[in-house]
Amino acid sequence: LTFAFSYHQRQGKPNMLGTMSEKERPRNGRGLTGTDGAAQAGMIRREVEQLKPLQRAVIVAKFSRPVACPHCSSPADTQERKEAIEALAHHTLDVLKGERPNLALRRGLVRSQFGARMRMQDLAKECGVHQNTVTNHAKKVHDRLKELERAALMRRDETLAGIVSDELLPA
Repeated sequence: LTFAFSYHQRQGKPNMLGTMSEKERPRNGRGLTGTDGAAQAGMIRREVEQLKPLQRAVIVAKFSRPVACPHCSSPADTQERKEAIEALAHHTLDVLKGERPNLALRRGLVRSQFGARMRMQDLAKECGVHQNTVTNHAKKVHDRLKELERAALMRRDETLAGIVSDELLPA
């Protein structure tokens, strides 16, 4: 999944100018390349699309990575990742019933669950809530997202195991 979500179209090494400009941009560091990589990434991504919407959102949030912004080269989320984080943030509403968490707080907690580095006190200040509120909500959101992640990864393993066994069976 990591390689499938890190697929890029460039084949081979970049030219000298491309190498110099890449030093300024964050790199993915890994990923499938070329037509074989496209086929493998497409096959894996097709299977991810078959999952339930929340399971798919967990997989996308966990395995996709920010890309370089075309304007300033700073890391930015892809549209697919933004949508996954938004879906998961809205899903956490039922986990936090009666506590009136704001959407920015939920987005921040989901992003921190899936790799964004942020301190709880910074998130509290940014969202206008007390740090204890962030800590309490973080535990509940973390538990719910881990539960979703476990279910999504189990389903993914079943699906990919089926693909492998189908390919290995003689015709």
